[in-house]
Amino acid sequence: MLKKIEQIKKEILSFQSRSIEEAESFRLRYLSKKGIIPGLFDALKALPPEHKKELGQNINEIKDLATKKLKRRLILPALVFSYRWVPGILFPLSGVRSSIFSAVWVL
Repeated sequence: MLKKIEQIKKEILSFQSRSIEEAESFRLRYLSKKGIIPGLFDALKALPPEHKKELGQNINEIKDLATKKLKRRLILPALVFSYRWVPGILFPLSGVRSSIFSAVWVL
């Protein structure tokens, strides 16, 4: 089972999505209720107690890795596209910066 976990970890690390659809298929394959990672947790229940700790840690590691990879793909592009500058409109951070500068000049 450890070899299977290492193979899944390599697949997750090598995954590169080019679209939201690919990211969604990644989520369905690895993280959904009937995905690979929950299947590993189900298989973990049948193992003897002395192996559960090590394998459970490895499975949690690949679950965290897959979650981070998916969040990075889905959240970061949304942030970049939602804060585009439009001429004539103040960029949100510029407003904060000018508030800080005006507060410092008052002091």
